[in-house]
Amino acid sequence: MIQYGYTILYVEDTAQTLTFYRDVLGLSVKAEHGSYIEFSRPVRRHSPSIRVKTCNS
Repeated sequence: MIQYGYTILYVEDTAQTLTFYRDVLGLSVKAEHGSYIEFSRPVRRHSPSIRVKTCNS
């Protein structure tokens, strides 16, 4: 079985992505630094965390 710790999403608009993952999907923000956002792992223990970066960074 392959295991991994996180998934990185490259997006055009981090503000819109933040709204979707936080407000619609209910994920908590673990870290946010300019063009980088990291969401906490979902409820399941072995689920990866999600990291978001803008395309131009």
